[in-house]
Amino acid sequence: MEKSTSFEISKKAIEDSKWTRANTWTFISFAVGVMMQASFYSWAYLATGWYPITSPVLKYLLLIWPGIWFIVGIMFMGVLSDRIGRRLAFLITMGIYFIAAVGILLSFNYYLVLVFIAISQVAGGGETNVAIASIPEMFPTRVRGKVLYLVYAFVSIGPAIFAGIDFLSISSQVTFQRELVAASAIPLLAILLISRYKMPESIRWLEAKGRKKDAEKTAEKYYSAPTIASTSVNEQAAVPRRSNSIALKLLVVTLLSIANIIGFGIFVFDLGPVYFPSLTSLIIFVSDLVEAIVTIGFAFLVDRISRKWNIFSFYLGTLIMAVIITLTVSIWSTSVDIFWVILGVMNVFLALGYVAENTLKGEIWPTGRRATYTGIARTIAYVLNVPATLYLYYLSLTGFAILNVVLWAIGVVGATIWLLRGRETGKYTSVTIASNEES
Repeated sequence: MEKSTSFEISKKAIEDSKWTRANTWTFISFAVGVMMQASFYSWAYLATGWYPITSPVLKYLLLIWPGIWFIVGIMFMGVLSDRIGRRLAFLITMGIYFIAAVGILLSFNYYLVLVFIAISQVAGGGETNVAIASIPEMFPTRVRGKVLYLVYAFVSIGPAIFAGIDFLSISSQVTFQRELVAASAIPLLAILLISRYKMPESIRWLEAKGRKKDAEKTAEKYYSAPTIASTSVNEQAAVPRRSNSIALKLLVVTLLSIANIIGFGIFVFDLGPVYFPSLTSLIIFVSDLVEAIVTIGFAFLVDRISRKWNIFSFYLGTLIMAVIITLTVSIWSTSVDIFWVILGVMNVFLALGYVAENTLKGEIWPTGRRATYTGIARTIAYVLNVPATLYLYYLSLTGFAILNVVLWAIGVVGATIWLLRGRETGKYTSVTIASNEES
């Protein structure tokens, strides 16, 4: 058991409470933040059509570029947010987003775009890491999974919007395309500024750091009269409450992340630039639109069901789809209609596996090191994503499909281990139990 301090204040003010205005501002802050991150991430792939890139080296540099700097953000902001707090970390990433958006707006060549995309991804890596860690701490238990699913729908909504803008302006001058995409981020930054000013610090984090008085002040200011929710928190988890070691958790989450991050990335973002360059923005648009729709739809079910079975089912489903795609390459690669059907169905499984794994990843760690441990697993996956993306240069479309099968087989191994050995974190289970901070 991972012992920590008492979490009585956050339990009363947040975990067992109904939705409050502070929850609304925090949700807006997280949703717009991850939307900004995903949008900047997709711009690297859209930029392959902004400038003439004849060198394969430069083209593949652009494909791995966001991931490299994303790693820096994950490593740096994960540790920093565990030390300085969730709110201050979010204020830092917001400032970096602003610099990146203005920089891309003013960039007049490929190399400046690279510089400012790099800056944006330092913020983005930290943004998503801190969001995954903060959601279990800052929202009622009865809607914890739903909130993360809805927040992560914005990971898809952002790129879909900007890919759509890019596609609709594809006949325009490159300068107009780039400026239109970058300028569209300015209103989002304004919303981010307001919401982050109004959101509170994580009371649970304050308690974990021994700052009980600050936790009480925050609870009084933002959650002055919390009322108990009608759906009771599951203090006696419906399955045996296994005490999982940090080592087992890291193994499982790393295996899940390798499949999730690399498999998701090469299918949604690399498939276009590497194999279907003329369809890049449309592939991103369709993929993210499908992902946003199914994520929002499933969000209203997720808190009621087993998290273990949820992850296992969608990882297995994604593996089965990857096998089908591999066996039918010659069909869907030559038929436009079948191609879009395959793309859409695969993205249903990709999306639901993606959010299920990210939900688990934020729930299972002790509060004082939640962002750090989350960052370790994600860093390993993003580091491996670099050679995997470069390897696409040597792969045919069939080889690409086989690589997907291998990646999701790795993910299914992790999902199976957690199904058999892991602690249940769904079905309205308190985050204190989910994280082993209370047996």
